[in-house]
Amino acid sequence: MIAFIIVALISATIIALAYARYAERKNACSQIVECRLITYDEKIHAAPDLSDPGIIGNYYKQQMKIDRERYMERERRAPVEFSPVYAYTVNDKVYKIRDNTFTARKDEPLGNIIPLFVDPSNPERRFFPEPEKEKLKIICVIAASVPVIMLLFLFLFGE
Repeated sequence: MIAFIIVALISATIIALAYARYAERKNACSQIVECRLITYDEKIHAAPDLSDPGIIGNYYKQQMKIDRERYMERERRAPVEFSPVYAYTVNDKVYKIRDNTFTARKDEPLGNIIPLFVDPSNPERRFFPEPEKEKLKIICVIAASVPVIMLLFLFLFGE
């Protein structure tokens, strides 16, 4: 039972720290600006180096041959993923942001505008409300579920 209390305290601390970081960033980034999608970066998946194939290399060589044939059927050379690049202006200076997520499609049209909060004293410090809320929710759910699962196991299989 002491282990449960320790895990619950650790989980509560994680939730409190995550929320404090979220609130601090939200409060610091008080100026709202328009952030416009200007282009997409492309990432082409390259084949691994197979100079010394071995058993695993032979498997990869066969798999790449299958993949290559599949992409040739689709008239594509290699799998390509796209990452949006946004731009925003603060005090007549343009800043660019490249999203770290890559997707198989260009989901948003070029020129799409999303709200962005920036720190007036440091415009490179930015805050996207929706993704930050989602991250906070995920952290809270995971941190809160660990002690609940542990408590469930204590009741079911405990002493």
